[in-house]
Amino acid sequence: MSKQLDGILEATTDASDKIMGAVEKNNEAIEKLQALVSDDAQSAVIEEIIEGHNEIFEACAFQDLTGQRVTQLSKSVEYVEERVASLHELWGKEELEKIELEPEKELTEDEKLLNGPQAKAEALNQADIDAMFD
Repeated sequence: MSKQLDGILEATTDASDKIMGAVEKNNEAIEKLQALVSDDAQSAVIEEIIEGHNEIFEACAFQDLTGQRVTQLSKSVEYVEERVASLHELWGKEELEKIELEPEKELTEDEKLLNGPQAKAEALNQADIDAMFD
């Protein structure tokens, strides 16, 4: 489970970095354009674009908050995993298997096909996916 949380953290970090990188690239182009424009109306439109980019940067702060929360969750999950492993060692596998759990819900055929996003190391790359359709 902690690997899944780490995957969430990695994906949000990657997405946020890409968004901010694209905005920075656009801002550089806008600065060049602003230097070429002498018309006040055009300059005003360019300023609106710059303000929109600033809002995008502010919105990307979600990644920091998400990262902090996911890290806290990951630590909690690791704590529980460590305790379960300790119980496994202390009591033994046989004793733990005696504990009755509620039966798992039967999955529909569609649900059986859904595995969710995979970690980068385990996932197919786009070329592999494209090859499936050839």
